[in-house]
Amino acid sequence: YPFVPYIDEFDFIADIERIISGNHITDLNNDEPINHINLPKHTDLAILGSLLIVIMFAHESLLDNTGNFVITENTTDTEKYLATYKHSQYLIPFSELCMNEFKLLKRCQLSVLQCAILLREYQRVDGCDCFADGDSHIYTGLLIQMATTIGLNRDPEFVEYDTVHARKSVLLRKIWYGLVSADNHQYMQTGAPP
Repeated sequence: YPFVPYIDEFDFIADIERIISGNHITDLNNDEPINHINLPKHTDLAILGSLLIVIMFAHESLLDNTGNFVITENTTDTEKYLATYKHSQYLIPFSELCMNEFKLLKRCQLSVLQCAILLREYQRVDGCDCFADGDSHIYTGLLIQMATTIGLNRDPEFVEYDTVHARKSVLLRKIWYGLVSADNHQYMQTGAPP
């Protein structure tokens, strides 16, 4: 969370519980299968895509350098719980399908931007070849354009958002700072202009 601070934990959990019809995802003792998801809003697809990426991040954070899960004396109950479930190789392709449902060059919702940023972060961490031949620079530019169209380049303290509270203002600042720092890091490495 401190290294990829693009979603708010409490709002994200509330959105996911709404989508999975009230099942409590933080209750590790309640292992009820989810047979039905509820997507009343089109932007719920972006939240679902973000969930799939977060699941992949959680799964890959459990593995050591050899790709295996090793139980030590420091292994927490949550880590053991997560390791009992196998992940699907289709999680990231499905999250990409969720993103393809949106027109990214038009003004978008914050949840769509968050899913797009998480997908970029996953592709950077995973090391997949999705960003060959300068695609990463183009994608970063697209993310910054998306963030600018919804006003993240302006300080939330001076902009009237509907229902902006302190936690959301901090989240908006973190997202903008993360995008600018990613762009700076990228142009320092590649020499391409920001």
